[in-house]
Amino acid sequence: MKLNKVICLLFRFINVGGTDEGTPHGRYRVIQFFDETGKISLDEIMRVSGDRNLHPDFVEFETKEELTDFALKFLDQNDYENAYLLSTNDFNIGIESCHNIEAFKDIFKDYGTCLTSTAERPKSLFGKIFD
Repeated sequence: MKLNKVICLLFRFINVGGTDEGTPHGRYRVIQFFDETGKISLDEIMRVSGDRNLHPDFVEFETKEELTDFALKFLDQNDYENAYLLSTNDFNIGIESCHNIEAFKDIFKDYGTCLTSTAERPKSLFGKIFD
């Protein structure tokens, strides 16, 4: 049974310099990772991320796809339904439009990317046929 829980992940693109065929090299650093009860501990993050070489103070990913895959894995392993991923740039845009606490709570929903747990996703036509 899935709990009606949502996690929010705020990230920032860190440019680490250099380019390869015009593409900037960088990393996606997790700035905040929390649910309705508070901040998610680095120990919980490390448990899900497995053998990743993590910095003791923060988590980084090479690509946005890796960040997304990590969030989906975290959803499934911890009985969350949805995750909202939001960049610091989009967060700053959203915060400018906040005039009360309710608007602040909706920043991740309004400006972020919503991911749904694989257990909660509707099945495709082929999935329904082959089950």
